[in-house]
Amino acid sequence: MRKTRKKQKKPLMFFLLLIVLIIIFFGGSFKNLYELITNEDKTAKEVASIDVSNNIKEIKLFGDDLLFRNDKTIKSYHLNGKINWSKEVKDLSELNNNIYISDNSEISSFDIDGNLLWKINTNKRIMSMIEDKGYLFVFTKNKKDLLQIDVIDEFGNTISNVVIDKKPLLAYMNKDKKSFIVTTLGVEDNTIVSEILAYKLDGSKVYSYSLKDEIIEHLVFEDKKIIATTDKKILSLQNGKVFWEKDLKSIVVDIDYYNNYYYLLLSNEGKNRLEIIDNKGKVILNKQLNKKYDKIIVNKEKIYLKNNKKIIGFTNKGKEFFQYKKDNIMDFAIKDESLIIYTNYNLLVYKLVDEN
Repeated sequence: MRKTRKKQKKPLMFFLLLIVLIIIFFGGSFKNLYELITNEDKTAKEVASIDVSNNIKEIKLFGDDLLFRNDKTIKSYHLNGKINWSKEVKDLSELNNNIYISDNSEISSFDIDGNLLWKINTNKRIMSMIEDKGYLFVFTKNKKDLLQIDVIDEFGNTISNVVIDKKPLLAYMNKDKKSFIVTTLGVEDNTIVSEILAYKLDGSKVYSYSLKDEIIEHLVFEDKKIIATTDKKILSLQNGKVFWEKDLKSIVVDIDYYNNYYYLLLSNEGKNRLEIIDNKGKVILNKQLNKKYDKIIVNKEKIYLKNNKKIIGFTNKGKEFFQYKKDNIMDFAIKDESLIIYTNYNLLVYKLVDEN
């Protein structure tokens, strides 16, 4: 029996010795060993290049298709570089779950394949449109020059209409689709006033929250919780009351939201910082960056930052796993393993693959 036990220990001892030798070889720490075993490094493999004009306003990815728009057209391409369809844009457009194009007072809705879904006439001058969670917010002026917001569902039905007295900026539908919020900007007594207005779906106001001498720059609305960043601070609102807030000694360059975490790209005295904050205001990650970046996208808990010469990727622990360098990067989009990069005259389609 003793002999048998001794033989069983030999493979275990050999394995432990091998682990120790690997740790010593890779820098003498379990952290280095963990990073070796859980290597997530990615590289970009080019799939296609699409010649485009140099005034693209927006890029969206939908499955194996990409959409982009400029002042005159909306175009759809397969990720292999072949064009699907093209449509003329006469006025405003919004690309999201569906495609919306306005012409004076009319709005037309198309699906991702370019098929017309519905067309309506608002009988009002359309100033701008925002789509969120399948609902279209249409900012208009009526014949009496009153500012109004029409909320239109995916079937073209106007389900709500509210009148506001200040310039509307942003609009968001709650996750339960039973309420929505609008932000406005105005001047009172020579002081800039930003306001967050919350409404039920029938248009009745629930509450309002004002910020004096501050401008709301970014906002996230999830599960009745609002996270807003201004030029001075970040705050969380619940039912019109401040849940938490913290002063920002930095400018919010961009913000994204994923899985109950807020990802902030901050700038202070020419230096960038990446912060991840949870729903209670706790800072989960605070990472200094050695370059300036101007856009952040979170894709499956991976963080991607862009400037005009580089796209860099970090895990939510702050470990770099991806880097792509190219001159004149103007914009990018990413979904799952597909990466689209917009340069001066090209849309470059890449697939993110494991680095060999």
